[in-house]
Amino acid sequence: VYAYDWIHREIKQRRGPWRNEPLEVGIANNMVDFFPFRSWHPIEIGLTQVSRSFFNQSWWDALTGRKQHFGLPWLIKTPPQVSEALGRNTCDYLGINYYTKGYIKWRALSDEEQEKVWERFYRSDKSRNHAHA
Repeated sequence: VYAYDWIHREIKQRRGPWRNEPLEVGIANNMVDFFPFRSWHPIEIGLTQVSRSFFNQSWWDALTGRKQHFGLPWLIKTPPQVSEALGRNTCDYLGINYYTKGYIKWRALSDEEQEKVWERFYRSDKSRNHAHA
């Protein structure tokens, strides 16, 4: 956040052959689509909300002038706020890299449960079609 704030201030004072060209500052952020493994399980629902907030939302909040939430109570110490960035955007555009989903489970899976997850979520359609041929 410090770097984006600094870049925005420096763009206005730039010199050289590109000083009159429009420049924008942007970032692409990796997002994970978190879900509770069991939609009825209250602990997994809570952990899913924390994961979404910490992993996905905290960086967007910081770049768009909101309070920065880069810590987790009892696990990751929260760094100090970048006060210069509060209340204003520190980027001009935001990109999303989306690669995967994350299923949050309260306890580790047994080998049998892992195989069921593999069959349900990760086996490609192609491999399923070959299995039936």
